[in-house]
Amino acid sequence: MLAGLEIYGPAGELTLGLGSRVGRVLGSVYINGTSGSLQHDALATGEAFASFHLQQLFYDVRSFRRFPRITISGNTLSWYYPEPQGNQVTMAGYITYGVR
Repeated sequence: MLAGLEIYGPAGELTLGLGSRVGRVLGSVYINGTSGSLQHDALATGEAFASFHLQQLFYDVRSFRRFPRITISGNTLSWYYPEPQGNQVTMAGYITYGVR
């Protein structure tokens, strides 16, 4: 007998099944306009992901805001802010990272 978790959507479609991969958050780091990197050995144990979240919940995010660029290579997460253009303002926030 098979055992496991399966979740179905409202239309009966399989949303989560035995072959699905669910992400695991490894941590987060606060950044505020400077380049940097960190190493976490678990980043190399699966398909790594990262996302940036603004420090301030409600913010005008039109084109004059400057957001970080994030890369992951092996067990290293790196970020940098591109050079400002015109009167761009640097956005502070958190990078949340993990693997799936």
